[in-house]
Amino acid sequence: MSKYYLYHQGQQQGPFSDLEIVTKYVEKAFDATTYIFDSLKNDWVLLVEHPLFMQALARPAMTEVDHIVNQMEQLADHRRQKKWFVMRNEVKTGPFNMLEVIQLLQEKKIFEFDHITNSSLKSWKRIADCEDFSRERVRSLKQQKDADVVGIFKDRQYARVNYDSQILVHNNKSVWKGQSYEIGTGGAGLALADQTLQLDQTVFLHFKVGSKIPPFNAICTIVNKQASKAGAEIVKYGVKFTNISKSIQDRIKEFSSTSATDKSA
Repeated sequence: MSKYYLYHQGQQQGPFSDLEIVTKYVEKAFDATTYIFDSLKNDWVLLVEHPLFMQALARPAMTEVDHIVNQMEQLADHRRQKKWFVMRNEVKTGPFNMLEVIQLLQEKKIFEFDHITNSSLKSWKRIADCEDFSRERVRSLKQQKDADVVGIFKDRQYARVNYDSQILVHNNKSVWKGQSYEIGTGGAGLALADQTLQLDQTVFLHFKVGSKIPPFNAICTIVNKQASKAGAEIVKYGVKFTNISKSIQDRIKEFSSTSATDKSA
């Protein structure tokens, strides 16, 4: 069996069999800049131009590219198919494609507690329980920044940072204990073991002492409600501050700015 010497990144390597060379090329140990010694020409030539390896090396590369392109085309088709129907407040709307549903979620026209279905589902499911719209899938889509996704995701007007504080929530009828998990000058994220609070509902919050922010009260409007996983009791609410003292708002702004700077450092 013939053996060959290669020259890659300033070093001569080998000898290798033809099978070893093809394997290492597919594994990216060698690339298009690698040279091989051609005994017939008594000279170094590019590996990808050597007559014995030209076809063998081109085929895996082309197969990999074709596979990636095919996956991208399938994903684009999946996103464009208008197959989703949404049920909110007992009103059915649709059909929507995947990106349109995500945009409705981002614009808070529908929520994770609403229900969704398509022809392949046997029944209506909560959007939160549908894998296509899981937080992980949506987060991954946002990070890709594809052309057809631009404009769907909008940055929050007021940046929020992690903030752990015990809270009391009441609506003039009932009181709930809970925990905050984020805060910003415009509002906060809360976790409660209760699902009865509704969007646009006004609630009164008391934040107990937390990191660098003294205890304070605030009147808020519920602007978001994230469904918990099946069987879990905790529900996450997003609230917007509608009445809060200027001094506390300044403290929150200072805390948010400092925490964001520390996180990026």
